[in-house]
Amino acid sequence: MKNTLLRPTVWRTARVLKNERRLRLLKEVLTGNGDKSVSELAREVNLAVSTTSIYLRALNARGLISVISDAGYVYYDNRKDRSLPEAQKIQSAFGRFFKNKTLSSDWSKKLSVLMTAYANSRRLNIIKFLSSRQAATISEIAKKIGVPAMSVSRHMRLFCKAGLAFETDDGYSLRKPINRIDAVMREIVLSDI
Repeated sequence: MKNTLLRPTVWRTARVLKNERRLRLLKEVLTGNGDKSVSELAREVNLAVSTTSIYLRALNARGLISVISDAGYVYYDNRKDRSLPEAQKIQSAFGRFFKNKTLSSDWSKKLSVLMTAYANSRRLNIIKFLSSRQAATISEIAKKIGVPAMSVSRHMRLFCKAGLAFETDDGYSLRKPINRIDAVMREIVLSDI
């Protein structure tokens, strides 16, 4: 039996990940050696300890990092939450992205835009619909997912900005995944069909 704890809220996980500061914290935890305290992580990403703590709790709540309490101190590390297979896949994709790439200076901005594309349940429905077709017009998408064409148009502009879709003579089409993170997010979204 599949664990569906994360599945209904994939868009919420993306919503946590669309924040550039949270992405930088995730990078520090996933690429770090061993457990790190909130204070250490706050220094590494130049954030207030209170803000860092809030952001780390959000990442932990989605199963992307683990928390360890020891004698009143809280540490975070990259252990996987075995009860959340989707979170494991997302964490692994981010871990590989951070470790196997020479990151550009705007990596967090680009990933933020990508995660924003997945951070809305309507956009996930658009991905599902477009994945089964070569192309679709705004009105076809609007009719299929039951939202106004103006909203679909706004969502499609975001998809194009993120590099997930492009406009053709026949409407809009999805591109092939732009990186491993995009591929994993699509896999999770499409497995829910």
